[in-house]
Amino acid sequence: MINSKEVDLNSFVPVYYQIAQDIKTNIQNGVLKEGHKIPTEKELCNKYLVSRMTVRQAIDQLVHEGLVVRKKGVGTFVAVPKPVEQLASLINFTKKILSIDMIPSSKVLFFDYVEAPAKVAEQLSIKPGERTIKLTRVRFANDKPYTYEMSYLINSIGSKILKYDLNNRSLYETIQEVCGVAPFYAKEWIEAAPCSEDIAYELQIQPNDVVFHIERTTYDKFTLPIEYVQSNCRIDEYKFFIERRV
Repeated sequence: MINSKEVDLNSFVPVYYQIAQDIKTNIQNGVLKEGHKIPTEKELCNKYLVSRMTVRQAIDQLVHEGLVVRKKGVGTFVAVPKPVEQLASLINFTKKILSIDMIPSSKVLFFDYVEAPAKVAEQLSIKPGERTIKLTRVRFANDKPYTYEMSYLINSIGSKILKYDLNNRSLYETIQEVCGVAPFYAKEWIEAAPCSEDIAYELQIQPNDVVFHIERTTYDKFTLPIEYVQSNCRIDEYKFFIERRV
C-alpha cells in the first residue's frame, strides 16, 4: 500500500491533482516500483476518502504524464521507462538502452551477402543488384523485443565484419573498431505504419498493429553512405525527443 497524505479540501489545488501528486511522490520514492500494479480505484477512494470520479481524474493525470499505464481488464501499472530517441543525435541502440538502466541484447536472424534492391542501391549510392551485406536483427531491452531492424551495409565495410557475432555486440562500434569508420551523420524518415505478420511475430505484437517505421541512411565524415536501415519499433515502447530553437 502507498504512503498517502490527507487531501486538503480547502486548497485552491484541485483534489484530483493533489492525489495525483501524492501517487507521483510514491513512484519517485520507489514505494510504487516500475511495472508494479498501483492500488485499485476502490482502494484509492477509501484511502483518500473521495469519489471514484476524482480518483479517475487523478489516474488520468498520471497517464497523461506517462507515469502509469492502464491495462484493460487487469489494472493500472507504474510505467517502465521508454528509450528516448533523440532525433538530433546519432546514438546506437545499445547506449540508449544502457542509459535507462536496462540490459540490451540482440538476436541475429540473417547476416550475409544479398543483391541490393533498387531503393537500397539508391540510398547507398551503388548499382541495383550490386552485392551488399544485409543484417536482420531483433533488438531487446531486458529480454523484451523493442525493435526489428534490417540493415544494409556497403560491401567494403560489411564484408570485413561478417565473421563477427553481432547477437550481443554493437554494429557501429564493430564497424569503427574493425574498419576504422565512424558514423558521422544520418538522414532519417519516421512514420507510423501497420506491422507485417513476420515482424509482428518477432516483436510479440499483433499483425497490423501500428509501429514506428524508421528509415535511415548513415554517412561517414566524408559524406559517403555506409548503411541504410529500416527499423520497426514498438509504438508502446518508444518516444522521440527533439529540441528546437528559433
